[in-house]
Amino acid sequence: MPVSSRDLRIGEHLERPADVIVSEIVDHGLLAEGVPPTRRDAVARLLRPGGTVIPAAGSVMVALGFDHSLDRRRMATHGGFDLSRFDALAAPSYSVEVGREDLHLVSDGAALFRFAFSQPDQWPQPDARSCWG
Repeated sequence: MPVSSRDLRIGEHLERPADVIVSEIVDHGLLAEGVPPTRRDAVARLLRPGGTVIPAAGSVMVALGFDHSLDRRRMATHGGFDLSRFDALAAPSYSVEVGREDLHLVSDGAALFRFAFSQPDQWPQPDARSCWG
């Protein structure tokens, strides 16, 4: 029966702390889907000291880019009303898929930050504005 790592208990589901933790919860955004709090909990409670975590590390990469489709995501005239001034209030909240033809990178990629999944005590701590939960 599948059990979430948050529900696993040493002595109940596992005889002893694990030698290896393998997970496939990393998405294209690396830190979505609750990865930081889930990994932090699993490493602290379920992994033996010196155990292995797979994947071992991750980097969040950034680059400057130009999205040719951005103009299509703006407000325009609808029903005779000019709604374009609402664009100034809109948060730039859309996801960018790597490899999209209308996205052109104009800089080299750079690591925004890198961290080891086996060392959650060294990760940036979440705050109220964070998506880390």
